Amino acid sequence: HVGTFTPEGTFDAAIGRLDHLVDLGIDAVELLPVNAFPGRHGWGYDGVGLFAVHEPYGGPDGLKRFVDAAHARGIGVIMDVVYNHLGPDGNYLGRFGPYFTHRHATPWGPAVNLDGPGSDEVRAFIIDSALAWLRDYHCDGLRVDAIHAFVDTRARHLLEELAEAVHRLGAQQGRPLFV
Repeated sequence: HVGTFTPEGTFDAAIGRLDHLVDLGIDAVELLPVNAFPGRHGWGYDGVGLFAVHEPYGGPDGLKRFVDAAHARGIGVIMDVVYNHLGPDGNYLGRFGPYFTHRHATPWGPAVNLDGPGSDEVRAFIIDSALAWLRDYHCDGLRVDAIHAFVDTRARHLLEELAEAVHRLGAQQGRPLFV
């Protein structure tokens, strides 16, 4: 958790702890979700900006510096992502398109629309967000939160489509990527 890993709660401060992780034999770290959420502090699972890096942690440039510093020390970076719900505060996606559906429910309310009218665009939005963490910030893999809560009745499940897109990007970039 970037916000609690150091007293400063930033990517730059976390860089200062990477050598200690190397000394412990750590070769990969998983970052709890760092996408934008309202306020300064949070645990990351109520994010609302699926392409945005939480600014109090250091924003996009801070994340890039952290990933580069981790890689320089031989540490891989896995990004924890949440695509089956969004936080209640600041979540405006439903006003811009058919991102949610009442056809299915999750413990967090209406499900993300993965299989109804307009779901092609919703699925593309999720996959594009996932690929951005890998392509733009050079993360090495994704941990997808609460996959049991994805309600997808299409013949090809979103998770299969996501895995294929991640592996294609890895092949294009000449490096192993995983989900």
